[in-house]
Amino acid sequence: VHEEKCSPISQEVDRWLGDEQPPADAFEYTCQPRFSDLDGHQHVNNAILMSYLQDARHAAACSVSNASFAGLDDVDSIYVEFLSMVGLDDALTIYVWSSPP
Repeated sequence: VHEEKCSPISQEVDRWLGDEQPPADAFEYTCQPRFSDLDGHQHVNNAILMSYLQDARHAAACSVSNASFAGLDDVDSIYVEFLSMVGLDDALTIYVWSSPP
């Protein structure tokens, strides 16, 4: 899909993941970057993006609509592929789900 932008390792992970989509019961979290999240190039710093993932995990764990997220205390794996810069006007959608034990 976007091989010209990805490292060989990322391409291998993409092949391993295939066309995997979030499960139907995944928690959806939308995040709007804040001005204070921007660096000198006017894009969101990659370290800040990791805090967005943590915010999404916390929101899912606190969700009263889905008790299955109560066990999100530990993160077993995370895969992030940076394809483009995130700016102030970019809304991000993050999906969180829990795997069976």
